[in-house]
Amino acid sequence: MSEGAERGVVCEAIRRRRLLFLSYGGHARIVEPYVHGRTSAGIEVLLCFQREGSTSSGYRSHWRALHLGRIEHADMLGVHFPFTRPEFAGRAAAGMT
Repeated sequence: MSEGAERGVVCEAIRRRRLLFLSYGGHARIVEPYVHGRTSAGIEVLLCFQREGSTSSGYRSHWRALHLGRIEHADMLGVHFPFTRPEFAGRAAAGMT
């Protein structure tokens, strides 16, 4: 899938508040997508909360800023997440444009 297609899936999942299944860095992850934007360094990222899956760091349930260009595959799941995590407000503004 191309980066443009991944961007479309990510943005639609944010709009619809649906979980995403991602392949990123060779790891399968299920995330709550919150914000798509650019860092102050100009890197296009997805700010998300990882619910399930593996990581290279070992932290499973954790906030992530994933580089959009490194997402190998993205599928929007049929599962809705109806709430915003309390710690989201501070993370949304940190380093995003």
